[in-house]
Amino acid sequence: FSDPAFVEKIVEMQQKCEMPPDFLSFEISESEISNNYDDFKLITKIIEKNNIKLVCDNYTGSLLSIEKIKFLGFSGIKIDRSAVTEITNDPSKLFGIKNILEEANNNGMTATIVGIESMSQFNLLKDDQHNFDLQGYFFYKPSKVEDVLAVLQKNSK
Repeated sequence: FSDPAFVEKIVEMQQKCEMPPDFLSFEISESEISNNYDDFKLITKIIEKNNIKLVCDNYTGSLLSIEKIKFLGFSGIKIDRSAVTEITNDPSKLFGIKNILEEANNNGMTATIVGIESMSQFNLLKDDQHNFDLQGYFFYKPSKVEDVLAVLQKNSK
């Protein structure tokens, strides 16, 4: 992303392929954003102007606030798996996740909690007060394209 030519090529391809608005999305890690914050200030405005969504991946809140990420034009966060790993043993981890969700919701950002691997994690994270998505092996393991297509085809009948 520090190469302006990269962004220009993406925008050119987006227009050439006639992608609908908000079709394309980039997930960029919180550490990458933090390490290159000044570069992102310039580049994200171009990306946002071209209806490309930006999502902060591996978000922990330890490097950047939700407000700083939103200021750059990011529309969502994916809460890092490390935040979920110990929630069944450490109530403060669950409290931390809920605080991040509340901040994201209050700032009009989407939130996804990544790394759900058990029913107990799922049950602890179910929440009627916040708007968020869940992702992890508990729901489905990574699969080959052919396998996903076969499941979709089977379930569409």
